[in-house]
Amino acid sequence: MDKERLRCLARFNLLAAMNSEEMAMFNREVKDTKYNRGETIYLPSDPSDAVYFVKMRRVKLSHRDKGGNSVTIRVCKPGEPFGEMGAMG
Repeated sequence: MDKERLRCLARFNLLAAMNSEEMAMFNREVKDTKYNRGETIYLPSDPSDAVYFVKMRRVKLSHRDKGGNSVTIRVCKPGEPFGEMGAMG
């Protein structure tokens, strides 16, 4: 098991109540995906059924305003989740 991934999952409040057996089961469903710098992970109009965790580096969450300018909403650091609101509906 990837210990760093388990540490990230344990810091996510929705999963904090899981015991180690439940966390191990959940961990088996998690997949690692690598994205390149500047690559779009998802768009606001995309259906969301996933929660993402930053494993290394940073992820900038942004959107385009009416003028087409990029507006940064948040910068996620290693261990932080994002996309959780869309996945929860």
